[in-house]
Amino acid sequence: MEEEITYSTLVFQNKALTEKEKKGDITTKPGEKPEECVSTVPKPNEELIIYSEVKQKVAVTAGPKENDHLDTKPERRTEEPVATVPITKAMNKQGATINQQEATINKLGATINKLEATVNQQNSSINNLTAENQHLIVENRNLTEENEQLMEKTQILENEAAELSREKVKLNWTLEVILTYDNFPVKDLCPNKKCKPCLDGWMVFKDRCYLFYFELAPWKTWEESRQYCQNQKADLVVIDSLEEQEFISNHSSYYYDVYHGYWLGLRHVDNNWTWVDGRIDTLKYWIKEGFSSPHSFAHLIPERNYTENWHQQRNGFLDRFICECKALVILN
Repeated sequence: MEEEITYSTLVFQNKALTEKEKKGDITTKPGEKPEECVSTVPKPNEELIIYSEVKQKVAVTAGPKENDHLDTKPERRTEEPVATVPITKAMNKQGATINQQEATINKLGATINKLEATVNQQNSSINNLTAENQHLIVENRNLTEENEQLMEKTQILENEAAELSREKVKLNWTLEVILTYDNFPVKDLCPNKKCKPCLDGWMVFKDRCYLFYFELAPWKTWEESRQYCQNQKADLVVIDSLEEQEFISNHSSYYYDVYHGYWLGLRHVDNNWTWVDGRIDTLKYWIKEGFSSPHSFAHLIPERNYTENWHQQRNGFLDRFICECKALVILN
């Protein structure tokens, strides 16, 4: 009966080898006793190395079989070493490496803990800032709404102030007109306690009132026409703009012949054509052809181009006329 045996050996060896081991000659002939290996004693400074060697399994018989010869020579088996490693040195290096790695891990752990603490602190700060930001957003929204309300109120107040300012100008204007009268005709200009811009029969244009004298006869000279207007707390018309010139021309109708027209408050004084309010004329809407007469007073010929319908005439000529005065109230 055969049994399988597995075994291993540990060999302790120093660096000093026998001469035969150095040469590698450790074999023996069959039947010869192997020479003893003489090794030197390890010196104190020499390193002792431990090798492990694992042996292969060997089949062992229980006893000789009947047919086996008694003088059978013992069978020589060659054993193959598996592998050898320097265990102690490797373990020492591995232990040192492990210790170094553990120290590194500990350092990393401490660093991670610090980073986690920093992150937690920053998260707390972020949360506080977020809450504060939300609070500021709400406050800003409230302030924006309040500002808009204040702007609306301010705009309303500004509009009211502007309206009051316009009313003040109108009241001052009306007061100045009233003061031109010795006896203000309240019943004529303010019937039912509501004032109107002009007297009946007068036409309003912007802040002025105009009376077109359309009587058939008798017509009047320039001086007589001005006196009539002054008796009405007015004067002969003074034209300030092309717009007013157009208004006057459109409401002046033709009568009698092409040489008759409407006296204007314009006359020749000191080599200048001057309006009755003292201003020198700059408009010069004179007729350029067919009406060349060197006289000192101006009248307007109707139904002509309104930029060329002024004509010079003598004072004794009888004409219709146009009076002008300030309106009692300003409509716009």
